[in-house]
Amino acid sequence: MNPAVKHGHTRGGKQTREYRAWASMKTRVGNASRPTFHNYGGRGIVIHEPWIESFETFLLDMGPCPPGLTLERINNDGPYAPGNCCWASRAEQALNTRGNRPLTFQGLTLPAIEWARRVGLNYYSLRDRLARGWPVEAALSLPVRSAWLWRWKVRQCVHGHPYTEENTRI
Repeated sequence: MNPAVKHGHTRGGKQTREYRAWASMKTRVGNASRPTFHNYGGRGIVIHEPWIESFETFLLDMGPCPPGLTLERINNDGPYAPGNCCWASRAEQALNTRGNRPLTFQGLTLPAIEWARRVGLNYYSLRDRLARGWPVEAALSLPVRSAWLWRWKVRQCVHGHPYTEENTRI
Protein backbone atom coordinates (compact mmCIF):
# COMPACT_ATOMS: atom_id res chain seq x y z
CA MET A 1 0.00 0.00 0.00
CA ASN A 2 1.22 3.50 -0.82
CA PRO A 3 2.34 5.06 2.49
CA ALA A 4 0.87 8.43 1.39
CA VAL A 5 -2.59 6.83 1.09
CA LYS A 6 -3.73 5.87 4.59
CA HIS A 7 -7.31 4.92 3.82
CA GLY A 8 -6.38 2.24 1.27
CA HIS A 9 -9.37 3.13 -0.86
CA THR A 10 -8.07 3.92 -4.32
CA ARG A 11 -8.75 2.37 -7.72
CA GLY A 12 -6.04 2.70 -10.32
CA GLY A 13 -4.33 5.43 -8.30
CA LYS A 14 -7.53 7.52 -8.03
CA GLN A 15 -9.69 8.01 -4.95
CA THR A 16 -13.02 6.18 -5.03
CA ARG A 17 -16.39 7.95 -5.15
CA GLU A 18 -17.00 6.96 -1.54
CA TYR A 19 -13.72 8.47 -0.36
CA ARG A 20 -14.27 11.68 -2.33
CA ALA A 21 -17.81 11.96 -0.84
CA TRP A 22 -16.43 11.48 2.68
CA ALA A 23 -13.60 14.00 2.19
CA SER A 24 -15.95 16.56 0.59
CA MET A 25 -18.45 16.17 3.44
CA LYS A 26 -15.72 16.91 5.98
CA THR A 27 -14.57 19.96 3.99
CA ARG A 28 -18.12 21.40 3.61
CA VAL A 29 -18.78 21.13 7.33
CA GLY A 30 -15.35 21.82 8.80
CA ASN A 31 -13.54 24.34 6.60
CA ALA A 32 -14.76 27.86 7.37
CA SER A 33 -12.65 29.32 4.55
CA ARG A 34 -14.69 27.50 1.87
CA PRO A 35 -17.22 29.69 -0.01
CA THR A 36 -20.11 27.30 0.74
CA PHE A 37 -19.32 26.85 4.45
CA HIS A 38 -22.31 29.04 5.40
CA ASN A 39 -24.62 26.39 3.87
CA TYR A 40 -23.18 23.57 5.98
CA GLY A 41 -21.00 23.99 9.09
CA GLY A 42 -21.88 27.67 9.27
CA ARG A 43 -25.54 26.88 9.85
CA GLY A 44 -24.94 24.11 12.37
CA ILE A 45 -24.71 21.01 10.20
CA VAL A 46 -22.49 18.46 11.93
CA ILE A 47 -20.97 15.07 11.13
CA HIS A 48 -21.57 11.90 13.13
CA GLU A 49 -18.43 11.73 15.33
CA PRO A 50 -17.29 8.23 14.26
CA TRP A 51 -17.46 9.35 10.60
CA ILE A 52 -15.15 12.30 11.26
CA GLU A 53 -12.53 10.01 12.70
CA SER A 54 -12.79 7.08 10.30
CA PHE A 55 -13.44 6.69 6.59
CA GLU A 56 -13.84 2.95 7.21
CA THR A 57 -16.74 3.57 9.62
CA PHE A 58 -18.39 5.89 7.10
CA LEU A 59 -18.03 3.23 4.39
CA LEU A 60 -19.41 0.46 6.62
CA ASP A 61 -22.47 2.59 7.47
CA MET A 62 -23.11 3.89 3.93
CA GLY A 63 -22.03 0.93 1.83
CA PRO A 64 -20.61 1.28 -1.66
CA CYS A 65 -21.80 4.17 -3.80
CA PRO A 66 -23.75 2.97 -6.85
CA PRO A 67 -22.66 4.52 -10.17
CA GLY A 68 -24.12 7.96 -10.85
CA LEU A 69 -25.09 8.69 -7.24
CA THR A 70 -23.65 11.04 -4.63
CA LEU A 71 -24.00 11.60 -0.88
CA GLU A 72 -27.22 13.27 0.26
CA ARG A 73 -28.72 14.24 3.61
CA ILE A 74 -32.38 13.22 3.72
CA ASN A 75 -33.23 16.02 6.16
CA ASN A 76 -31.27 19.07 4.98
CA ASP A 77 -31.29 20.52 8.46
CA GLY A 78 -30.00 17.30 10.00
CA PRO A 79 -26.48 15.95 10.45
CA TYR A 80 -24.35 13.82 8.22
CA ALA A 81 -25.13 10.61 10.11
CA PRO A 82 -26.44 7.08 9.60
CA GLY A 83 -30.17 7.21 9.00
CA ASN A 84 -29.99 10.74 7.58
CA CYS A 85 -27.68 10.03 4.64
CA CYS A 86 -28.13 8.03 1.46
CA TRP A 87 -26.74 7.76 -2.04
CA ALA A 88 -28.94 9.76 -4.43
CA SER A 89 -28.93 10.98 -8.02
CA ARG A 90 -28.47 14.66 -8.89
CA ALA A 91 -32.14 14.79 -9.97
CA GLU A 92 -33.27 13.42 -6.58
CA GLN A 93 -31.00 15.87 -4.78
CA ALA A 94 -32.39 18.79 -6.77
CA LEU A 95 -35.79 18.04 -5.22
CA ASN A 96 -34.33 18.02 -1.70
CA THR A 97 -33.07 21.55 -1.14
CA ARG A 98 -33.94 24.29 1.32
CA GLY A 99 -35.21 26.41 -1.58
CA ASN A 100 -37.92 23.95 -2.56
CA ARG A 101 -41.41 24.69 -1.31
CA PRO A 102 -43.26 21.55 -0.17
CA LEU A 103 -46.91 21.43 -1.25
CA THR A 104 -49.56 19.01 -0.04
CA PHE A 105 -52.15 18.06 -2.64
CA GLN A 106 -54.47 15.07 -2.56
CA GLY A 107 -52.77 13.83 0.61
CA LEU A 108 -49.27 13.77 -0.87
CA THR A 109 -46.48 16.24 -0.02
CA LEU A 110 -43.89 16.95 -2.73
CA PRO A 111 -41.69 19.90 -3.72
CA ALA A 112 -43.47 22.44 -5.93
CA ILE A 113 -41.19 21.68 -8.85
CA GLU A 114 -42.14 17.99 -8.70
CA TRP A 115 -45.87 18.84 -8.52
CA ALA A 116 -45.48 21.07 -11.58
CA ARG A 117 -43.85 18.21 -13.47
CA ARG A 118 -46.52 15.71 -12.40
CA VAL A 119 -49.49 17.86 -13.41
CA GLY A 120 -47.87 19.14 -16.61
CA LEU A 121 -47.66 22.77 -15.49
CA ASN A 122 -44.73 25.09 -16.05
CA TYR A 123 -42.95 25.51 -12.71
CA TYR A 124 -42.90 29.31 -13.05
CA SER A 125 -46.66 29.37 -13.72
CA LEU A 126 -47.22 27.38 -10.53
CA ARG A 127 -44.86 29.60 -8.56
CA ASP A 128 -46.63 32.73 -9.82
CA ARG A 129 -50.07 31.35 -8.99
CA LEU A 130 -48.99 30.56 -5.43
CA ALA A 131 -47.34 33.99 -5.06
CA ARG A 132 -50.66 35.58 -6.05
CA GLY A 133 -52.40 33.72 -3.24
CA TRP A 134 -54.03 30.89 -5.14
CA PRO A 135 -54.99 27.89 -3.03
CA VAL A 136 -52.76 24.88 -3.75
CA GLU A 137 -55.72 22.89 -5.13
CA ALA A 138 -56.59 25.58 -7.69
CA ALA A 139 -52.96 26.26 -8.60
CA LEU A 140 -52.37 22.59 -9.41
CA SER A 141 -55.76 21.75 -10.92
CA LEU A 142 -56.69 24.53 -13.30
CA PRO A 143 -55.17 24.77 -16.76
CA VAL A 144 -53.09 27.84 -17.50
CA ARG A 145 -55.71 29.56 -19.67
CA SER A 146 -58.38 29.27 -16.99
CA ALA A 147 -56.70 31.74 -14.63
CA TRP A 148 -59.13 34.53 -15.43
CA LEU A 149 -62.05 32.10 -14.95
CA TRP A 150 -60.83 31.18 -11.50
CA ARG A 151 -60.59 34.84 -10.46
CA TRP A 152 -64.09 35.48 -11.84
CA LYS A 153 -65.53 32.45 -10.00
CA VAL A 154 -64.13 33.48 -6.63
CA ARG A 155 -65.08 37.08 -7.39
CA GLN A 156 -61.81 38.63 -6.31
CA CYS A 157 -58.74 40.05 -7.96
CA VAL A 158 -55.26 38.61 -7.72
CA HIS A 159 -54.64 40.85 -4.69
CA GLY A 160 -57.63 39.39 -2.86
CA HIS A 161 -59.94 42.40 -3.23
CA PRO A 162 -63.54 41.49 -4.11
CA TYR A 163 -64.76 42.45 -7.56
CA THR A 164 -67.41 45.15 -7.39
CA GLU A 165 -69.06 47.31 -10.00
CA GLU A 166 -67.00 50.24 -8.77
CA ASN A 167 -63.59 48.60 -9.23
CA THR A 168 -64.25 46.40 -12.28
CA ARG A 169 -63.94 47.61 -15.85
CA ILE A 170 -65.48 45.59 -18.68
